[in-house]
Amino acid sequence: MFANIRELPRRYWRVTTLLVAFGIVVIHELGPLAALADSKSRARVEQALGHLLSRGRAAGYLVILTSVEATKEVVRWRGLCSTRVCYRTDDDQADLVLGDGAHNAGAHTELIGEDLPGVAYTRIEGRAGI
Repeated sequence: MFANIRELPRRYWRVTTLLVAFGIVVIHELGPLAALADSKSRARVEQALGHLLSRGRAAGYLVILTSVEATKEVVRWRGLCSTRVCYRTDDDQADLVLGDGAHNAGAHTELIGEDLPGVAYTRIEGRAGI
């Protein structure tokens, strides 16, 4: 990956304006990627996803990751995500998704009712609190 956007060949430069928007990459479910049986394929996915998450914003890409299963294997890239969202969970998984201390800070995702679709807790990089 390129250390600086200016190192990219000019044909890859992207300028975000009202006429040219971000490129959006959506990975709908991280579970299957994290559970790849072939270790070589899993390593390639991990490397590519790590590069995309750490350097994609500078190149004009927005990455949206989703996962139904909040395990350490699935959400290991959460540290590279600037905004994290956690909807209702069956048990206390807020710390896994939102980061350490989220549950103690008030993100009681297990208490969000099934009759409240769309209600979630968020953690945004650079902002204090949940």
